[in-house]
Amino acid sequence: MKSKKTSTGIKEERDTEKPKCRLIGKDGNVFNIIGLVTQALERAGRKKEAEEFTDWAFIARSYDEVLILCSEYVDIE
Repeated sequence: MKSKKTSTGIKEERDTEKPKCRLIGKDGNVFNIIGLVTQALERAGRKKEAEEFTDWAFIARSYDEVLILCSEYVDIE
């Protein structure tokens, strides 16, 4: 578990294990990949992280940058 300081100054404990997301064998379109990762994060109850991921993904400069970003938020299967 990892401690995280919130805007109120209270530390909260959060599990750092990333949700799993199956990308292998799926449509490789970048928008599909963004959608799959976003859904995996939301299913894991990480709506805020899903929004953050989407924001970063849509300003990424390349397909490779999006894939790297995906691996920072989910465990790719």
